[in-house]
Amino acid sequence: MSLTRRETIGSIVLAGLSGCVGFGSNGGDEETPTPIEVGPSGGGVSLVRHHFEYPDSGPKLFATLQNTRDAGFELADMQCYVYEGDTLLAETFRTISMDGNATTEFSLGFNIGSKQVDFQSSTRYTITVDVPYENGVTDKLEKEFDQPVQFIQTTSTE
Repeated sequence: MSLTRRETIGSIVLAGLSGCVGFGSNGGDEETPTPIEVGPSGGGVSLVRHHFEYPDSGPKLFATLQNTRDAGFELADMQCYVYEGDTLLAETFRTISMDGNATTEFSLGFNIGSKQVDFQSSTRYTITVDVPYENGVTDKLEKEFDQPVQFIQTTSTE
């Protein structure tokens, strides 16, 4: 019985070394996924700019992202965490999608409910984006800002 096991292990290793791994596939008739093409700046998702506003509906983060890959993405997670020291004051998240080679602004509202959150006492905040592309390539953006949240003035047009 051990000879058969060795033969099996040997054939799997040889198939892997030859680049013809058909283990778990239908004899190799599956199409190879198209690789993600990288744009001229190296590719990936970057944070172009951001700001905070406090309209009547509650505090919001507005973040502009740039996707320099030729491929778009769907179902990426974007989060923002606001801290006072090591204590989490508020957080927000949403799912985003973008086209390839595009720049898009996203808004994330903080759902603070009836809880009183003093954003002015914040000492730092982070913005993270986890981007899964179709073929398994992932981008992770994580920016930490060692400064309090500062809201810009918003005026409503009437």
